[in-house]
Amino acid sequence: MKSGISKNLAIRSLWLFAAVMAMVIQTLLAHAQSYRVLYSFTKDSAAGQYPSSSLVRDPQGNLYGVALGGTYNTGIIFELSSTSDEKVLYNFNGSDGDGDVPDSMSFRDAAGDLFGTTFQGGAYSYGTVFKLDTQGRETVLYSFCPKTPCTDGAFPGGVIPSKNGTLYGITYAGGNFSCAITGCGTVFKINRDGDLTLLHAFGGADGQAPNAGLVLDASNDAYGTTQYGGVYGRGAVFKVTSAGNEIVEYSFGGGADGAYPDGGLVRDAEGNFYGTANQGGAYNYGTIFKITALGQFTVLYSFPGGLSGANPYADLNLDQQGNIFGVTDAGGGHNFGVVFRLDPSGNETVLHSFAEEADGVHPSGLIIDASGNLYGTTYQGGKHNHGSVFKVVP
Repeated sequence: MKSGISKNLAIRSLWLFAAVMAMVIQTLLAHAQSYRVLYSFTKDSAAGQYPSSSLVRDPQGNLYGVALGGTYNTGIIFELSSTSDEKVLYNFNGSDGDGDVPDSMSFRDAAGDLFGTTFQGGAYSYGTVFKLDTQGRETVLYSFCPKTPCTDGAFPGGVIPSKNGTLYGITYAGGNFSCAITGCGTVFKINRDGDLTLLHAFGGADGQAPNAGLVLDASNDAYGTTQYGGVYGRGAVFKVTSAGNEIVEYSFGGGADGAYPDGGLVRDAEGNFYGTANQGGAYNYGTIFKITALGQFTVLYSFPGGLSGANPYADLNLDQQGNIFGVTDAGGGHNFGVVFRLDPSGNETVLHSFAEEADGVHPSGLIIDASGNLYGTTYQGGKHNHGSVFKVVP
């Protein structure tokens, strides 16, 4: 009898030991992630403050982005060298047709020219698409809203190049004014000479207020999200063909599926799309979702809040193993957001939890390099509480 009890106790002890060791290993792995602040924006507003979008990285490891501040206090384009030295490449002046409030550093082409958008400014004060060449010369490719009531769009939010060099993008407002006094938003394309073609003007039921960049397929069909609108008014995933025909791929209901997608989509090699909803889900703290190439919608993860993060924000990234990386605007140890990884089995790992003065507050997005390292910005926090640029080695 006693030997049986001793055997059961021994087995239970082994199970308890294994469970404790698993927790210890998981904790060690979580803390093994390497986080480093590459640069903290200073109190000198002329050098830029409050970086407001994801970064662009060149083959030499230099990072490019946009921030507020600058000589005219209307925003800058900055470069952060591979040794973390910051340099202002361009000061927006907000006058003479130039942009104001840059909100997107979209991409760098093979010639080294940088492309992005400003949310305001331009010839008509409703935003611009710009190019900055390697000599520091800026060209405004297009100023939005040349004619009232802004049927071409207003307040752009990023551009992406097609294979032939044409740029595709969205505007948050303008276009069709049936669903909002500022307009419902648009999808457009623009050639390098600055000629804009309106592909689609949202009308509410098909989406409203696209707030993130697009993804293109091989046919130049554009995919994206709208923050509002759709059948239930809580956002939508859409497709706009190269001919300008729009299809609503999914309308968010605001329940377990999520609500108000705030970031764009990322596409894998099989043609599946991944994105986030800022709210909704099982705990109402947002979701990560997948839409297959055949249009099937699945929630991969519901954020529970707390240490695991809450309210995912900005675009996702994928690595070659199928891991999904992103950021949340809230949650974590200090409620300032987290960097997370979701593995192909749906398990979330917090790679970093932001803490105000130590490293940043409210991350603005991530990019990933060929080695799987992640780079991003925080809008606030850092050493001087004016934002930071960071790196995470998963």
